[in-house]
Amino acid sequence: LLLTINSLIAASFWNRRDFEQEHLVSITLLVLMWTVVSCSCSSLMIRPFQDEFLLVSREDKNGMLTGTAHATANVIFMFPMAFIFALCAIGIPGYAIQQLPSNTIGIAVILLALCILVFESAAACIAVWTRDHSIGMICFAVLMFMSIWFSGIIQPLDDETWPFKFFGYMLPLRYFLRSFMYKILDAVDVYGICDDALVSAVCSSNGASDDVIDRLHLIFPVVEADSTVVGDIFVLLAMAVFFQVAYVAGNAFMIGAPRKS
Repeated sequence: LLLTINSLIAASFWNRRDFEQEHLVSITLLVLMWTVVSCSCSSLMIRPFQDEFLLVSREDKNGMLTGTAHATANVIFMFPMAFIFALCAIGIPGYAIQQLPSNTIGIAVILLALCILVFESAAACIAVWTRDHSIGMICFAVLMFMSIWFSGIIQPLDDETWPFKFFGYMLPLRYFLRSFMYKILDAVDVYGICDDALVSAVCSSNGASDDVIDRLHLIFPVVEADSTVVGDIFVLLAMAVFFQVAYVAGNAFMIGAPRKS
């Protein structure tokens, strides 16, 4: 599913494959679309997680399986699956169709896998603590919307007021987009020269990657010329662990709790 949808999205940007300055706005929006599609698919797991929780509840009462053990096994299984999903989501669409710099595929898969892992872990956590499919889907939709809104793709995080600025720091999309865009943009040493600012929204007279990234930053504040890749990887991993701990705790706590009809 991810491979098909993201490939179709990449094909629709076929004429924007070249890393020219006038194409960078489209490439940034393309990466955002890939990410939203890849992470939103985690919402499809809410209903299965809830049905699974009900089955495990019965087995726990019978003494056959504990909720904590089952949840821990699910958490371990999430890690390799996230990398498989990320490779499907970005491999062919990004590097065969869209022709992103080939030397970035490793870090790109790692970053996207961690972002998917965060949303997949959040979906599992929401499923257990809500125990209602409709409420769970609404909670996930709110999480995704807030992640996009406060990612810095629309306005700088510094322009947000408290407590809204808090969401920018606590939601994953900002950390993923910042590092992902830096890696693929910095991989190109020199872009084409731009002589007319009316032709391209991003227009650097020397075409150096740092200068081009700085100019793209004026349009998409989340794009930065400074590398924060290592720190962002640890932040995404910490977010995933937080939701997974909450998921395991939810299984331990909610087993045997009365369900509202």
